Amino acid sequence: MAVTGSDSVRVVLVFCLLGVLFSLSEAHTGLQDKSGSAYSSVHEAKKTKYAEFPGILNFGESNEYLKRPRRDTIDVPADDRPRANETFLNVDINHQYYVSRFLSTGQDLWVDLDRSNRANVITHNTLSNRHLTAVTEDLSFNFPFYGHNLSSVVIATGGFLYMGTFLHKWLTATQYVAPLMGNFNPSINDSATIRYVDTGSSFTCEWNSVHLDDQVDVGSFTFQVTLNKDGKIILAYKNIPLSPAGIKNKEHPVKVGLADAFYVDERLYGSYYRRTIYEYHDVSLNKSWVTSNTAFELTPLPTCNQFQKCNTCVDANIDFQCGWCHTISRCSSGYDRHRQDWLNAGCNERTGELKCENHADTSPQKQSGANTIGIGGIVAIIVLVLVLCAFAGFTIYAYMNPTSRSGLFLISLRYCCRKDTSNTAADGSDKYAVTMDQDQQPIEPANPPHPQEANISHA
Repeated sequence: MAVTGSDSVRVVLVFCLLGVLFSLSEAHTGLQDKSGSAYSSVHEAKKTKYAEFPGILNFGESNEYLKRPRRDTIDVPADDRPRANETFLNVDINHQYYVSRFLSTGQDLWVDLDRSNRANVITHNTLSNRHLTAVTEDLSFNFPFYGHNLSSVVIATGGFLYMGTFLHKWLTATQYVAPLMGNFNPSINDSATIRYVDTGSSFTCEWNSVHLDDQVDVGSFTFQVTLNKDGKIILAYKNIPLSPAGIKNKEHPVKVGLADAFYVDERLYGSYYRRTIYEYHDVSLNKSWVTSNTAFELTPLPTCNQFQKCNTCVDANIDFQCGWCHTISRCSSGYDRHRQDWLNAGCNERTGELKCENHADTSPQKQSGANTIGIGGIVAIIVLVLVLCAFAGFTIYAYMNPTSRSGLFLISLRYCCRKDTSNTAADGSDKYAVTMDQDQQPIEPANPPHPQEANISHA
């Protein structure tokens, strides 16, 4: 079966296209989420995008890993602590990332879901009838948590919100906002509900009339947490029959406050990783202060990762030593959720050595144009490579097969492009005419006539 020049061109184009696609393709082996027996994740409002995590999960010792002071451990002087005979008291504590204020009369911070935005209040039937269950809910706004903008939270039956993006069975360990974390079981009584409302500027979640699974006789608890769009967090308590200091923590941790962490991934083999979680900060509020009609108000402080430009980063006058890493165009103190990216890019060694004026502004706003130009350039390169491959394939085939249509075309093209310098335009001839060497010599007859035959002919 004969192969034509057009067939060879098609074959070359196909191989070139496959080569380009192979070179541009990248294999992404990502870490996926894992939910286990401690807390089962139910995704009704939001379909989960997570699968079984192919690896090992453990927790690191943050005190050994992080070599920086922790301001949240500051003790409140005895004179500033609440006393039973006081009706109103404000206690402010600086936790480096947040400033907490305790209100002994916090009724004004309580959001009455039976009156305010009642039509928009959602009672989650699954959470209200289960134990050790968590559900992901989207927010209508970006909530800044330790400087990171979050678009969703995970509501847990155990009296807390999980703020991480990586789901696992140890949700109570870190990355939480806990008005009162405990072993609450809403399925014990029919009147217990977990409900929430999103107003566009705030998100309030309430645990109403819930009982402790292993201390049912102490009565029901009612408390709530409110996340405001500006990052402020309100922990409010309406009915607390037992001090959190007296709640059993054998089956479930008991915490009041918030915490955040970062992950460090270590590749084991293939698609298997070891993910270690390091808690870099927590705000542990005094559990003994939590009584009925009290509240905590936590106001966020500026963090390095909120700055988007080099100059504003290095000149920031805040309670952190901020550094700008030009490699990843990010501002950080080195301790936030993106710590592994910071370390992988060598930002720890480079921070402080580089100055903003020595580098172009690589903020995300100015990088968007560069990314657009880069995509156009990639498309142009692909097209150019395909054209060059097609031309090279055609030329090679025509040279190797001179009797084929492609070969004859190449020969004719070569002769058509040669100039005849023996003629000039003055004599009216075509100076680009093709002149063959054998055409310039006289052609002798194949069988010249015999001289005698010629004489006879004339006679």
